[in-house]
Amino acid sequence: MSFYRSLLLLVFIFVFNLSFAKDLPVIHISKNRPEIKAKVSMFFDSVHYVPLETTDACLLGLGTMRVNMIGDSLLVWDADNCFLFDSKTGHFIRKIGHKGDDPEAFYKTYDNFYNPYDGLNYFFDYYNSLIKYNLKGNFVGKIKMPMSSNWSSTKCVIPLDSTNFCAFFPNSNGSVSKRIVLFNQYGETVKEYPNYHFVKTDQFVYDANDGLFYRYKNQVYFREKFIDTVYQVNNEQLIPKYRLDFSPYVFPYKDRYRVDVNSVSSPYYIFENDNVIIFDYFREIFRELGVYDKKISKASFFSYENGFEDDLNNFMPFEILVMLESGVCLGILSASDVCEYINKTNIELKGSMKSLESISKEDNPIIVIATLKN
Repeated sequence: MSFYRSLLLLVFIFVFNLSFAKDLPVIHISKNRPEIKAKVSMFFDSVHYVPLETTDACLLGLGTMRVNMIGDSLLVWDADNCFLFDSKTGHFIRKIGHKGDDPEAFYKTYDNFYNPYDGLNYFFDYYNSLIKYNLKGNFVGKIKMPMSSNWSSTKCVIPLDSTNFCAFFPNSNGSVSKRIVLFNQYGETVKEYPNYHFVKTDQFVYDANDGLFYRYKNQVYFREKFIDTVYQVNNEQLIPKYRLDFSPYVFPYKDRYRVDVNSVSSPYYIFENDNVIIFDYFREIFRELGVYDKKISKASFFSYENGFEDDLNNFMPFEILVMLESGVCLGILSASDVCEYINKTNIELKGSMKSLESISKEDNPIIVIATLKN
């Protein structure tokens, strides 16, 4: 009886998703490479630059990875450290957690996330657990995460709501049965969404860019590489919301295990608010930006080789790494790149830009804070 119940459930899910799929908005990637460069004046009302304080207590390495804004503070991290800075002045506030192998340490900063429901920061440790710190930098606990069907751990987690988390398990060997797992604050599995894409292969693929979560209006959205549908994730189901059609610059799902497939067009970031869906991707070796206007259901595409050209300040280009629902976008520029640009162009820095005159190549990075047009 259980077999027939499972079969009926699969049929129901298929028909349910198919009914959604018929009416899904589809964003088709342009057939030709865009000639227009993405410029700040097209998208943003304002841009300002915040040099981060540089001392021995808050020194960030050259490989600075990410930034996030929490209230009036900036959370910035490199491969080894995570620091909190004032978003207006760039002054150092405190260090968050520490890297190591002791019970209260994380082993990497990459993929850490802030939980808006409990106000804590979460990092991965060596033992398939999430390490929790508050914004005062103190350790407050850990959560043991579920494992995949092939006993591999997830590296892609996002808070789903005030009690549950959402984890994605890449189909690394073609036979991983779990796709998305919901688990609670005690590490207990609440729900599993199965993987239906099985491929017979002797290859094992680890792709750090597989699996993309983002948040919009307190809802979690998900896209898997090689699958064009973007889903909304909740406690009951995966709801198809729209499609990002990258054809012909994609491969069939089964070809992800081919050793001669080095790259495929897929978004690196997706940002969404009430007005737009923004995503960046590579077409062969060329980086491009897609902007979908939700009001008129139209997508525009731009060259995005070095990010947005700052024609408002006649300054160097930058890329956005974070978009808040308020429309505030964040980026990072290295101090060495900024110094080189200033020296090379002999640009006259005016207004708030004059704060860049005092930086040196060895300083901490500069955070770009840009506000989207309504």
